[in-house]
Amino acid sequence: MNYPEPCVGAVIVRDDGKILLATSPKWHGEWIIAGGHVDIGETIAHALKREIKEELNIEVEPVRLLKVQDFINDPSFHEKKHFIFLDFLCRYVSGEVKVDGRELTEYQWIAPEESLKINIDGYTRKVVEAYLSELPCYDYESRKPE
Repeated sequence: MNYPEPCVGAVIVRDDGKILLATSPKWHGEWIIAGGHVDIGETIAHALKREIKEELNIEVEPVRLLKVQDFINDPSFHEKKHFIFLDFLCRYVSGEVKVDGRELTEYQWIAPEESLKINIDGYTRKVVEAYLSELPCYDYESRKPE
């Protein structure tokens, strides 16, 4: 692919305030938020709901955009890629969480503050911190070209 790939991610929050994190072999087993690619002709909201249903078997409702992040050939992913992450706060609606064992291998509901103390991916850390502190959606200074 000769251009960046737009991807959506979801900080899914239950009524008790806990967020859902999962592990993925693509992210070297670190805890991440679930999400995936936006397909051609698909809205961002539809992509978000579809990816969460496919990966976790649950229904969510997007609330608001939390963070936009540049991901350019970072070794934290299993292959070189250029992604544009559009990470959203989502409300858990219904369903029983089931991971497919391929894209995602484990999951947990965890207090957002506690998630920062476990082995989470750096991009997930930034979006959880944005959720907790109301940081701006995009940090222009953090990704200046070298």
